[in-house]
Amino acid sequence: MKLTPLLIKIAASLAIAAKAVNGQCGNMPDSIANLPPFLAAVKEQYCILPSADADLFKKLVEAILKADPTYAFFGTCLPDLVKGMQHQQSEAAYKEALGPCKVDDREGTAYSRLECEDNKTKLLTFSRLTSPVRTTVNPWDLYMCKLASCDTDTLNKVLTSIYLDYFEAGGDNDWRLENFKPIATYTPTMECYFQIAKPIRDTELYCSGVSAPVCSNTKLIEVKLGDDAPFEVAICDDNDCLDSLGEPFTLSILADGFGENPFCLPEETIPREITDVIITYSKKAFNLSDYCSVAAASGRTGRCKTPKAGKATKFPKATKAPKLPKECKKSKAPKAPKATKATKAPKISKVRRGLRA
Repeated sequence: MKLTPLLIKIAASLAIAAKAVNGQCGNMPDSIANLPPFLAAVKEQYCILPSADADLFKKLVEAILKADPTYAFFGTCLPDLVKGMQHQQSEAAYKEALGPCKVDDREGTAYSRLECEDNKTKLLTFSRLTSPVRTTVNPWDLYMCKLASCDTDTLNKVLTSIYLDYFEAGGDNDWRLENFKPIATYTPTMECYFQIAKPIRDTELYCSGVSAPVCSNTKLIEVKLGDDAPFEVAICDDNDCLDSLGEPFTLSILADGFGENPFCLPEETIPREITDVIITYSKKAFNLSDYCSVAAASGRTGRCKTPKAGKATKFPKATKAPKLPKECKKSKAPKAPKATKATKAPKISKVRRGLRA
């Protein structure tokens, strides 16, 4: 039987009533209970969430009220933000269910399988944090779709406000324990991210002839690795992509050892703790001939081995598939059994950020 709109509302009311009996709606915090009547859907959302996510949602609502007293955010941004958090939670649960002996090789996993209209409306998130010891940039594992009516500045303020709570809800307390404070959040589109990330990770991209990307606003950034001499890398700033990243410091996460490590920085620990990566915007105009000269190309190898006469530059090898735990490897022909030891249970990540659907 197809439910009428009235029956759907009745069913929703019954679901809310059931939550009230269990105490979640009955103990609704004032920040949510006192929302105006036209935001009744927000109250319903709180009631149908699993109790484990109720506190994070409460803090999210409080951050919105502080950042936007007009309530516009609830209609323009919140639905997509909640959807992104729920999607992140389902992705984390899927990967956890795979166990330690299987690799998630689904297409698009590296950049989240959340479907948006296109890469111009799909956002990823970075936050800048500071502590008494250092300043750093950390990417969230959160992607979301964004309507044109969703105000970017307000969205970034809200995300900055809930950064510590978001990670803590997933079991990652290190940021709070180490006295980090989020000071800014940036939400570039996936289109902008690729325009900037790809040339940094392949510095000869614009020298690849007909296969070079089309860009109407090519700019130069200056990269300095520790005490090494700085060098320039061309990136694309169409649609003011650099502005969406806030400041050059944010780009350092693309140049260090995370991901593909294009400049061969050490990977034993967090690379920024070993080698400072400093990026600034160059005032020089981009000139393709100068940029693609042999001398300029040899200066963009970073810490990779410089080429000898007649030999190509040695760049990092392609990223290998993640190593599986020893207990996952296929055993060889069985030998005579020794005294058996207790098998260690494989470690499973406790980090499950986001909101459950």
